[in-house]
Amino acid sequence: MALQDKLIDALGRFATTFNSYRYIMAIKSAFITLMPVIIVGPFRC
Repeated sequence: MALQDKLIDALGRFATTFNSYRYIMAIKSAFITLMPVIIVGPFRC
C-alpha cells in the first residue's frame, strides 16, 4: 500500500468521525448556508 493510500484512509476515518458530531454538523450547515453571502459581500460595497 502506497503512502498516499494510507494517508487517504487515515484522513477518511478522521473525517467520518469528525462529521458525526452534532455541533460540527451545525457549524458546517450554517457555513454552507452563508457561503454565497460571504462570497458576494465584498463586491456589494
